[in-house]
Amino acid sequence: MITKRYLLTAVASLGLFFQSSCVTQRAVKQAIAESNVAMIAPFLDRPDTTQQVGWQDAIKKIDSLIEANPDNPVLVNQLRLRQAMLLTVNKKDALALQRWNTINVSSLKTQRDKALYETRNSLVWSYKTLPSVGSISSQVSNPYIAEIDAAVGKTKSTEVGIYLHTIRAQIQLKVASHLNEEDPDEAAIATELLSSSLKTFVEAFSADDHKWVQTSNGGDKDLEMTIGDFRERIWLRDIIRAYLEQADYSKYEPDWDPKWITKVKPN
Repeated sequence: MITKRYLLTAVASLGLFFQSSCVTQRAVKQAIAESNVAMIAPFLDRPDTTQQVGWQDAIKKIDSLIEANPDNPVLVNQLRLRQAMLLTVNKKDALALQRWNTINVSSLKTQRDKALYETRNSLVWSYKTLPSVGSISSQVSNPYIAEIDAAVGKTKSTEVGIYLHTIRAQIQLKVASHLNEEDPDEAAIATELLSSSLKTFVEAFSADDHKWVQTSNGGDKDLEMTIGDFRERIWLRDIIRAYLEQADYSKYEPDWDPKWITKVKPN
């Protein structure tokens, strides 16, 4: 079981929220801060994850801002996207899709927002499905993988790219974990899937990130990193560990690439 600590906070640049004289900086900052708190959660694969306190209030306060600024489409659509992400994270899939469908994509200005919008179906499905105990077949997951790959291929946002790669890696890990290791054909598919998916995931990170997961011991240098960099490196380390653990548990022998993957210390 992978243990993720924090979710990417999927927000638009605060600077874009101050374009309307109808919006006070204080009101916007408060709404954004409260929705950030509501989105901090254990990651996707925790079946026992309880819903986060405060997200309903955050939704209502954002609704108030939207109602007060009907003539500011950039602000309104950024706020709708934030609401959609809050509902997605909290597994309110029907409400989340409803909110996603109210967004006018032409009013989204950042690479991050556009990529999140383009993967809305995958995000809603992933947050609901990955924590469950049931299996996932490649026939079911492949359309979502394709949607994620398309968005990652277009976005220039490293932040959202890594976020989406992390979800992709978790989907593929779950698919592989439910293949039958006693069946030679399924075992071969699982072995290749683990190897190729982890390679794709690792390649989304920098050489410095690769070095960190091999050598970090929690020393002073870790304290010099930004929260975002540290969070993403934790994702990298924990996904690698989960893949290695799955291969070991199922007695698979993937041809890991790059080879240094096997040097990552277990939990």
